[in-house]
Amino acid sequence: MKIRILTLFITVFLAILGLPAQAHTVLSSSNPADNSIETIAPENIALGFSTEVRLTAFSVEDNDGKVIDLGAMPTTTQQEFSISTPSIPPGTYIVKWRAVGADMHIVSGEFQFEIAELVSRK
Repeated sequence: MKIRILTLFITVFLAILGLPAQAHTVLSSSNPADNSIETIAPENIALGFSTEVRLTAFSVEDNDGKVIDLGAMPTTTQQEFSISTPSIPPGTYIVKWRAVGADMHIVSGEFQFEIAELVSRK
């Protein structure tokens, strides 16, 4: 009887050990960074995720809640995205995003940055 229980315990333990970690996807980096103060308007906004995702929503809003037109959103599944931005004036901007990870969980978030002084792009 003890051998059966021990065998069952070892089997269950090994089965659990063999399961892959099922961590949810997170935003691991952004450029501009959250709460950063920029002196030059960014030419693009970069998002880096911990795993490959499909970006399902992405927007940039100014301080008045006006959505900045960014054109077409990327449609491929990838780990890093770089979305071109038009020339935007000084102010505070909120970046909002939503994505579907490989585990099919929906993740979303937002971050903000400020452009303190606009310097023309060359």
